[in-house]
Amino acid sequence: MAATWRGEWHVYANDSWNLNNLPVQEGSVLAHIGCDISGMKVPWMYVGMCFSTFCWHNEDHWSYSINYLHWGEPKTWYGVPGGEAEKFEACMKSAAPELFESQPDLLHQLVTIMNPNILMRDDVPIVRCDQHAGEFVITFPRSYHAGFNQGYNFAEAVNFAPPDWLAIGRECIDHYSKLKRYCVFSHDELVCKMASSPESLELTVAAATYQDLLKMVDGEKRQRKALLQWGVKAAERDAFELLPDDERQCEFCKTTCFLSAVTCSCCPSKLVCLRHHKSLCDCPASQHVLRYRYTLDELPPMLQQLKQRAESFDHWASEVKRALEVKKPQEKLELDELRALVTTAEERRFPDNELLGALLAAVAEADKCAAVAAHLNAKKVRTRTRGSGDPKSRLTLEELQLFYDQICSLACSIKEGEGVKEILDTVVDYQRKAAEALVESDRWLAEYVMREDETSDAKSQHELDAKKSKRKKKPLANTKEDADAKEVDSKEEIKNEDEKEDGDKVDETDDDSVHSEHLSELLETGLGLDIELPELARLRHRLQKVQWLEEVQDTLDCENTVTADTVRALLNKSHQLPPHRRVESTRVALQQLCNDIEEYDARAAALLASKQSTLQEAEQMLQEAGRVRAHLPAVISLRDAVKKAREWKARAAAACSKCRAPSSANNDVTDDAAIGDDVCGNAVTNGTSNGTGSDNTGATNCTEASSNGTNNSAANAPETNEGNADAPRSASEGSLAEHVVPSAPMLEVVEALVHRARPIPLHLPELHLLEEEAAAAHLWLEKTARIFLKKNSTFSLIEVLVPRTEVGVIGSNKRKRFKKDELTTVQQAAALLDITALQAANPARLVKAYKDCEEREVKAMRAVRCHKRTQREDSSAEESICTCHKPPTEDMILCALCSHSYHGEWRPLILLWL
Repeated sequence: MAATWRGEWHVYANDSWNLNNLPVQEGSVLAHIGCDISGMKVPWMYVGMCFSTFCWHNEDHWSYSINYLHWGEPKTWYGVPGGEAEKFEACMKSAAPELFESQPDLLHQLVTIMNPNILMRDDVPIVRCDQHAGEFVITFPRSYHAGFNQGYNFAEAVNFAPPDWLAIGRECIDHYSKLKRYCVFSHDELVCKMASSPESLELTVAAATYQDLLKMVDGEKRQRKALLQWGVKAAERDAFELLPDDERQCEFCKTTCFLSAVTCSCCPSKLVCLRHHKSLCDCPASQHVLRYRYTLDELPPMLQQLKQRAESFDHWASEVKRALEVKKPQEKLELDELRALVTTAEERRFPDNELLGALLAAVAEADKCAAVAAHLNAKKVRTRTRGSGDPKSRLTLEELQLFYDQICSLACSIKEGEGVKEILDTVVDYQRKAAEALVESDRWLAEYVMREDETSDAKSQHELDAKKSKRKKKPLANTKEDADAKEVDSKEEIKNEDEKEDGDKVDETDDDSVHSEHLSELLETGLGLDIELPELARLRHRLQKVQWLEEVQDTLDCENTVTADTVRALLNKSHQLPPHRRVESTRVALQQLCNDIEEYDARAAALLASKQSTLQEAEQMLQEAGRVRAHLPAVISLRDAVKKAREWKARAAAACSKCRAPSSANNDVTDDAAIGDDVCGNAVTNGTSNGTGSDNTGATNCTEASSNGTNNSAANAPETNEGNADAPRSASEGSLAEHVVPSAPMLEVVEALVHRARPIPLHLPELHLLEEEAAAAHLWLEKTARIFLKKNSTFSLIEVLVPRTEVGVIGSNKRKRFKKDELTTVQQAAALLDITALQAANPARLVKAYKDCEEREVKAMRAVRCHKRTQREDSSAEESICTCHKPPTEDMILCALCSHSYHGEWRPLILLWL
């Protein structure tokens, strides 16, 4: 609460209308009095009661007074104008002459009251007012006033002295001198104190002080001259302001001396003013002494300073008028010069007037224009993010022109105005360039044709027909050399035409790119101006259209990048563009292209998914893809499928041609040979086949099947025909050799073809034939394995079927065993036939090696038979019986191949060996 109370009353304590502050306000003369004067500078408080009165009087030194009624009943005032004060005094003296004779200053003692009606009968003007609580009453210089209270109240009063009081105050001093009344303060001291610091005075105070000081100096000169003429020669300086007022009062008129006084050696403590120098004593003038504060030479500089201070306003006012009335731009002052005039007025405390108000308004307007111009110039030179400015804060061209006109109409010139002029010129030039660019873009849009339209089916066919007809018009060549020359010329001409078309396309593309870059640069320049221009929106829309059309053309020019997604993206962008017929037509073309891409992709996907389409249908789809100027993802898969199908058909054609049935020249062979040849046709192998019920593998061809058939026949033949066995066997071998197809493909090749054909998403007629051939080969392998292999045999089929060249050879190494999983079929065959793997990969070489081994086996078997026959015929020789060398038994078994006898218990081993 205490803090709040102090805060509230602090406002009243510092207010100018507070009567404690009013006498010492700037512009009040009393503020230059260094001491407090009770009743004049320090307010008095008045407590009134009903009908309590205050008698007729005027204020000390005829100053102004102000009275404030804080609270209570009203106070009634009667007043006489200051100009009628002498008439008032005369009326009072005529009413009580004996009182005024004894007390000339009776009216200054506040003890005289008179009915206002008596004064009014003597033509003394009287005014009356009732002061209520919260109201002020002001009395003017020398204005007599009186009154009474209508009840209990509380009031406060104090004096103040504006600059115009100085002249009235000097008259009051003369009046007081005549009445021999004491002064409250020294008027001369107050004036000299203000004159000593003229720069601290307000203009009106300085002017009033100058006029009063001028009168004071003139009077001082006359009085000192009269004193000198009277005969006073001695003089000394004295600081009268350091003396108390009662020690420097004139003994005759009671005036407080300051500028000068006269003393005498007979009475040093007494002094008189210069006007009453003869009233001090009867001593001669030579004994009198002039005591002065300033010499006469020191007073003129004080006057001069006051004059300069007083006349500075006139000089300042003339400069301000000249600055505000100038119309020519080259004669206008700078803004800083106007500010200097304002600063001068503030420093010299010129009074408020219309001229100062006009100057302040001009400076304020110039400052505002300079700030706006500086803001515009700063936007012009700063690095700005495109589109970051608020459109509402931008000026239009009309506003910019009005702003520049306002700058030109200012009372001063501002340096930022040149920047505004430059911006205005730039905007005007920009509008011209923008208009030209818009016209050029309109023409570009009118002439724009999407090159996709030029490459449409109809137009392409038309150009192709035109080129063909042009070429047909050329004369036919008579010779081969002429035909070659014509062909070369035609190719060169076509090449030149293509290069010319490509050059035109490049030039056109460059022109398009340059056009969009020009529009983009113009738009960037316009945005950098930070001025709201109608051309900006049009340029932005036009640039969007041109860039979109150029993007469309650039996209279509590179067909590898044209996909359905890119076309859809272009279509989505087009929906954000302003409407235009070229945009609409291009959008329709793009939509048609997108539909074509989607339709083609759907058809191609359906074709590949069905796996029933022929190669011709796929090739036709590829030809149709050339009509769609875009990157079709399905074309890659379709082209890959066609390529694989063509390659497979080529390989399959070669394989199938080798897998056909034998020719009619072989129809004379025996049934067994025909069966063997038929097996050969179904036993095309180049890989591994598993026997039924076993994991053995075998590589077989026609020769293998025939040789095994021969071996079986030889084994079953009787011994009596052993000598003639060579002739039928040779015939059989020759017959089989004629039916062998040396270049027949192996089963691995056929299976590889089948395996490669299955992922191809096209219908391949040859695939069914190869699958049948592979199935037949596997069936033959299974049958053969069931015949020649035991269940869970550790031997592979090829090991069993390959001839045994080491049979009957003494000292020969046994056939080396190998793991089936470690070697391929070809490597196994190469190891069994004693050839290299590279030779085994050749079917003809493989058949020849097999035949060689077969012949060696037959020879070895014949040698063994012959040896056994010789042992049986020679009774002296011991016949080897069985491998256990035990005596023969009844269950002896005779081998059909080697004619060797074995015990019955060796049957499983014999069969395994076989």
